[in-house]
Amino acid sequence: PAEPSPDPDARAPLRVLPSLGAANLTLTAAPGPIALGGAATAGGLLYNGGAPGPTIRARAGERARIRLVNALG
Repeated sequence: PAEPSPDPDARAPLRVLPSLGAANLTLTAAPGPIALGGAATAGGLLYNGGAPGPTIRARAGERARIRLVNALG
């Protein structure tokens, strides 16, 4: 199960790196279990397998194409 993170920066961010063209990133939304503590879990909506979803970092002027894959059903 995905562990909730109190700090969104605790997960590895998706970075938009300087390039000649736009960066291509994929964000996948899918259902999955979220750990509530101990052995308790609940169904949740995960983004790239985690909750909260990844941080996307870019500098002003950098371009990105973000593809959203909807696997929620």
